Amino acid sequence: MDVGMPGFNVFVFACSLLAAMSVAAQEAAVEPQQKVVDAAGATVTVEDVERYIRATLPLDETARAAVLARPGIYREMVENLFVIRMVAAEARNAPDFDREQARWASRFTHQRNLMKEYRVTYVRERLKGVDWESSAREEYRANPEKYRRGASVSAAHILIRTDDRSEEEALVLLQAVRDRLDEGESFADLAREYSEDGSAERGGNLGLFQRGKMDRDFERAAFALQNPGDVSEPVKTAFGYHLILLQERRPAEKIPFEEVKPAIIEQLQTDLSDQVWQDKVVRLRSQGKALLDEDVLAALRDQHSAAQDSAQ
Repeated sequence: MDVGMPGFNVFVFACSLLAAMSVAAQEAAVEPQQKVVDAAGATVTVEDVERYIRATLPLDETARAAVLARPGIYREMVENLFVIRMVAAEARNAPDFDREQARWASRFTHQRNLMKEYRVTYVRERLKGVDWESSAREEYRANPEKYRRGASVSAAHILIRTDDRSEEEALVLLQAVRDRLDEGESFADLAREYSEDGSAERGGNLGLFQRGKMDRDFERAAFALQNPGDVSEPVKTAFGYHLILLQERRPAEKIPFEEVKPAIIEQLQTDLSDQVWQDKVVRLRSQGKALLDEDVLAALRDQHSAAQDSAQ
């Protein structure tokens, strides 16, 4: 049986979909069984779209809403459902198609999806009484080193590149810049005039940075400067030669709890959710292990091994 639809424009359903969504928005009157696509072998209802959303989009309501606000997303979802159902209809009628395997795979997928959905409910119930703010405070107090900002510096630089000049030429030019700086000219003005870097238009300003964010040699020289206003000797990096101006030093500091609280709570919820579910899985695995028939399992292994040997 050919489930193709000569003359049927797949995109006709977009009109039905938009009409249905419009009614939903204006009158909240879309019925679950209202058809968005009605074609031989591939009917897609409003309920199908709702369940597809639940099955495939993020569980978090904010994240889900962001996806659903994307232009064309409803059309895309219906197209996906339509294609899946058309291919499934074609497969059901293919003479060499393994229907038993398909039925088993369908049951397996259904059970796996049930487990996925149930996990959310199971974990939510067991974590319902957790005081997340108190737990976050405990974590914050117990691991103070995790919630510290490293020392940082604010610096500006003047870069003379060496990709189109020799190192000697770069150093001569940088020394000329240094001489003008020593005569009292503004570092920012000289950076705008000479620096061959995107920061030149900002007077060479690089802002605050911690260790590990810059070229290692540049970083070492910047952190070696002690007082705001100090300027380094020429510093060689892979980019060329730099003069570095220290603008500010900030010591390592403890990050306020309120600043890190949302991230701590999010991590705790993830970790505890995983732990609660993993505990259940471990218990069930133990139960399955106790009931496992080792003789049947060994026979299955032998059968597959023999089949592989005969195929070689």
